[in-house]
Amino acid sequence: MNEAETRAEHSDLFDVLANVAFALAPHTRAERAAMAKTQVQQQFTNKQQAIVEFVLAHYVK
Repeated sequence: MNEAETRAEHSDLFDVLANVAFALAPHTRAERAAMAKTQVQQQFTNKQQAIVEFVLAHYVK
């Protein structure tokens, strides 16, 4: 299995399709969750952050 296949395995469907259609490098679910977490910390209350972080944790799995 090459690097692209490995990354695709850990990416969601959006990244796989963007890679096929536009040759964009796929992001892993963990990378996407980390990017979202930064935005969540700036825009939401602590209670809202806890809910979003719970959802992101399950998204990564």
